[in-house]
Amino acid sequence: MKRSDKFKMKKIKRKFQNEFHQRKVSKRKNLFQNSLQQKMI
Repeated sequence: MKRSDKFKMKKIKRKFQNEFHQRKVSKRKNLFQNSLQQKMI
């Protein structure tokens, strides 16, 4: 494996983790907002 390949893999991995994290956070936010709305009702 070349050095540049390793670097690319790292970058892709990080991007993937970021997306995953963002999705998790937005999901949590949605859940939170939903529970708030249900309390309001």
